[in-house]
Amino acid sequence: MSASLILVTHASKVEQLSDLAGRRVAVVSKSIQQRDVGEIEARAFQVEVASVADGVRAVKSGQADAFVYDDVELFRIAQVDPELRVAGSAHSRPPPTRSPPRRVTSGSSAG
Repeated sequence: MSASLILVTHASKVEQLSDLAGRRVAVVSKSIQQRDVGEIEARAFQVEVASVADGVRAVKSGQADAFVYDDVELFRIAQVDPELRVAGSAHSRPPPTRSPPRRVTSGSSAG
């Protein structure tokens, strides 16, 4: 299972999601991260991007202070780009809850 983390420059003071309040945060349009940032840190200013590459470019160019995306992908990016680092603690959504299936026991009568 993957979770979401934050990609920032090494100079950034962002360490966790609450640090994103009042900052420009790149999110891939229509992604789960876009919804999560809106719910968890509503004071962040979302910068919609079309792709992961656009999110990385937004952070590196200063158009965004951070990029929130899948942790595995962000760690991969930070490993190959010395200007960037991953911040935050993994945030993942719990799976949706489902009611257990109804069972008919041998002592039940139908009708």
